[in-house]
Amino acid sequence: MKRAIGVLIGLLLVAGAALFVAKAWRRPLPAPDVRVVFLGYSNDVAVGLLGRFVVSNASPGPVVRHVGYRVQVEMPGPRGWSNLVDAWFPGSANLPAGRAETVAVPVAGGSNAWRLDVKVSREERLVSFLAGEAVREANRLGLRTPYGRCRSEYRVRSDWVAADEVAAAHSATPVADSSR
Repeated sequence: MKRAIGVLIGLLLVAGAALFVAKAWRRPLPAPDVRVVFLGYSNDVAVGLLGRFVVSNASPGPVVRHVGYRVQVEMPGPRGWSNLVDAWFPGSANLPAGRAETVAVPVAGGSNAWRLDVKVSREERLVSFLAGEAVREANRLGLRTPYGRCRSEYRVRSDWVAADEVAAAHSATPVADSSR
């Protein structure tokens, strides 16, 4: 009985090592083709002016849009931008190939252009995900793999929304009075 358990554990270790090696030495897939496009403004009584964006998946496979997002503002300096807001959508979204979703975020006021930054990843099966996590942890610990780092998440940014568009939207879209 002990020998059978030992053999089973050994087989699981060999299978895990094989998955790790297969994932580590496989050429990484290209980043998913996801786009974030500004649609315009809408008004919400509770929040005020919202920027509406469409997040579309033009990849051949499904992707996951993560729950966190950033609103970034254009700034002088070597990086050219700064995170103004780190916030969360009500939930993540699975986007099959060729699908899109519309999201709304509070508008960044001020005199600088702004954009939306979201995080996406490929939808992976559990075993592939776990093997990828093991490779990413090995990369973090300094183990080099033939094709470099194994990435699971990608940041996707919209184009800059001009500051004068924000000012025009603020003056053209009065916020409804919720005290009535």
